[in-house]
Amino acid sequence: MLIKRLARTAALLGCLLVIGSSVPAGAAGGAITAGQIDGSGNYAFGQGYDPSTGIDFSVQIQTGLNTFRLHRPEQPLFTISANVLSANFDGPFPNLGFGCWLVPSSDFVVAPDLGARLTFDSSNPGVTECPGDPVGTPQTGAPTTVGPSGALQGITGPVQLNMTWVTSGPVITTRSTTKEACPPFTSIGTGTQQNANSTPSGSASAAFDGSGPFTAQFSGGYGSVTVFSGRTTINGPSTGRCGNFGS
Repeated sequence: MLIKRLARTAALLGCLLVIGSSVPAGAAGGAITAGQIDGSGNYAFGQGYDPSTGIDFSVQIQTGLNTFRLHRPEQPLFTISANVLSANFDGPFPNLGFGCWLVPSSDFVVAPDLGARLTFDSSNPGVTECPGDPVGTPQTGAPTTVGPSGALQGITGPVQLNMTWVTSGPVITTRSTTKEACPPFTSIGTGTQQNANSTPSGSASAAFDGSGPFTAQFSGGYGSVTVFSGRTTINGPSTGRCGNFGS
């Protein structure tokens, strides 16, 4: 089910928040190069339900470096710096639709207290479909080449989202150290992450295949907002390849 797909993606991105903020120096050129780089970003998840329409939807957004897998299995992973928004719609008609887009940075704003605001319209010129399935961002990076059109299922018209996250719990700060190996490279990453539970509210509208347009209003949903930063140091040869990464 689409809702399960979004949940799996949310869990994966949540696990990769800190290590996903960095790729090795030189990875943007298509090869892995030993070195050090800093990175940062934001992540938010929100879920809402409108009892008047029976629509249940989930939204997640991550800013910073994101890795995608192209829809052609023979193609490699690749990483770009982008703001990635995913939305899943379910309700009276099961599996209404799923969408993934690259959005302008102005669409998503996070406040110092980890409250947040999302204003999204898929018909805006600055919005494009995701170039593949988001899979988080491994520390070893990947070429930064945008592939073909990405995930859009069951959605036949523009999608508009207007959401507000209000912080509903304490801001929790965690620090981590991660060591990885992808011969001939090894890496060590350190990161800081701040997270807070929140209550999202707002509205969502979209048109779906075979079920017509809907507009859902909701309040009192569940959500969370995270800000993260990290530093990764890659040790290894001056340049080379590791698994699906580099050239």
